[in-house]
Amino acid sequence: AELLYDSATLADKDLHVRRTAFTALASLPKNDTHRKTASLLMQQPVNAKDEWLRAALAATGAAELNVIGYKPSANMLPNASFEKMGDNKLPSDWATRTYSARRPDLKHAVETRKEYVRTGKHSLRISAETRHDSSLFARVRLKGGHNYILSGWVRTENLQGTGNGALLGVHELQHAAKTKGVRQTTDQWTEVKVEFKSEQDREVTVNCLFGGWGQSTGTAWWDDVSLVEITPIYREKSKDPVKGTALAGKKIFDTHLVAGCIRCHKVGDKGGIIGPALDGIASRKDADYIHRALVNPTAELAEGFDKLGASPMPPMNIILNDQELADVMAYLLTLKDKK
Repeated sequence: AELLYDSATLADKDLHVRRTAFTALASLPKNDTHRKTASLLMQQPVNAKDEWLRAALAATGAAELNVIGYKPSANMLPNASFEKMGDNKLPSDWATRTYSARRPDLKHAVETRKEYVRTGKHSLRISAETRHDSSLFARVRLKGGHNYILSGWVRTENLQGTGNGALLGVHELQHAAKTKGVRQTTDQWTEVKVEFKSEQDREVTVNCLFGGWGQSTGTAWWDDVSLVEITPIYREKSKDPVKGTALAGKKIFDTHLVAGCIRCHKVGDKGGIIGPALDGIASRKDADYIHRALVNPTAELAEGFDKLGASPMPPMNIILNDQELADVMAYLLTLKDKK
């Protein structure tokens, strides 16, 4: 773990190198330190957008930070209440698909009887006297790394068989994006819902599914179906700069196992010699330089180390949170030349 954190590979410009580093991070024994690092790394857009980088960080236990809620998008499903009719007398923008059995008793239809319509004038009805596994589906496009909620209202009458019943699902994602199934006879509408994440950009088909991993008989209705993307709402950062504490910063510098400052930098008679000694750094450099050196160590290499071409030190903002970074800054700013 120390070798991984003491290198700059977690922030390498080459995404292939970075992926290898993230995979190594995911292979380490799970603990809060690695999960925190993965979560900080996931906040960087380039990592969150890349399918393979995102997967490795998720395997480490990355979590959204400072999320206070989620904002739903507009409904992504076309003709979601089945009010518009196509020339085939089925809902426009929806098509039939049958997975097993195609006997004449299988019927896909638009329901107009008020007692079987939840809102508007229409709902969708699928019925069969013998066992079938069938659906009506619509096409949508999902974005990799984004979360979605699929939901709708279902009603059934004497729905039996070996399948899940009447449900909603994303065909291409199978069990990862299917709702519970409704079976038997329900006198009222039942809401079904599932939240899922798409791991890649792709076009998918959303099913109003009759049967599902098995076959069913009876009748089922669907109405007011919905697919929305849910976007995290983050807690607003204070406009005031985070105030650091030198005492807390010294403790991080001396003891933080991941940041490992003391392993590479010497202060007084303690520390390593891989990086420049930091005695008197606050007398030689201003706060802006010190901050840049912490979050982008390769951008401006210290005198005597510029021949390396790149710093082996990882950006500290992928290891330390804002408060910890401010604490380390506060400590480094106390390191002035003795008069």
